[in-house]
Amino acid sequence: MLLTEAQFTVLRNAIEDTVANVEKQIARMQLIYTLLDANPAKGSINGVTGLIDDAFEAIYLQQGEPELQDLSIIFYLQNIESVEMASFQVLQMAAVKLHNFHSEIK
Repeated sequence: MLLTEAQFTVLRNAIEDTVANVEKQIARMQLIYTLLDANPAKGSINGVTGLIDDAFEAIYLQQGEPELQDLSIIFYLQNIESVEMASFQVLQMAAVKLHNFHSEIK
């Protein structure tokens, strides 16, 4: 939906790049879980869901003003990407620590 709401080509390209990067991060997280022989927890996603809901509401409120609408998209894309990157970094650190811990036990 964000892609169709973006008014400027440069922003649409940035959204496509962001989606591609998120897909790569998801694949890497899946690899980490596979290496750990674990499954992601089914914990709460209310924080991320709320952020995404807020993004769509803000974008909708800016209809008719393409510059403000695109600024809203940029703002929320950066926030969502920050959450995604932080989550990946924590999982990556956990994988290293668990691997080191597992090696010490042997």
